[in-house]
Amino acid sequence: MAKQLLSLLMVAVTLPLLSSNLPDKPDIYWQITKAPYLEKPQPQLDYSLPQSNIYFKLQEKPYQEFLALQILDIYTTHRAINIKGYALEANPLLPKQPSLELLLVLKGTSSYFVVKNASPQQIKYANAFYRLILLNNLYVMHKGGDL
Repeated sequence: MAKQLLSLLMVAVTLPLLSSNLPDKPDIYWQITKAPYLEKPQPQLDYSLPQSNIYFKLQEKPYQEFLALQILDIYTTHRAINIKGYALEANPLLPKQPSLELLLVLKGTSSYFVVKNASPQQIKYANAFYRLILLNNLYVMHKGGDL
């Protein structure tokens, strides 16, 4: 009984000493729990976006990228409109359901004149535009359950 009373008295005396309410005593709890982490070095975080080598290789050759984007546009448009039949052509200069032959002829002739007459900077702008068109085609294909 005396041992229990002594341990209870020690707890009752020790707890106020550990409190940070006493201005003349150091905060022992803070020194034990928080102080060891003050000198710990923080990891260096890299917030940059991942970059693909394919993207940069294609940017070095804008004319090849332009032709590849045209072929992919023809493929995705033909697949969504004529093969699966869940989409319509959004280009107002074309019919709502253009045939593969019409797509090939129009894209082929327009691509020929663009590649022949456009500067490399203009081709880069056209590539950025056709990347958006291709992403839209892929989105439509995804919504149609094709991807």
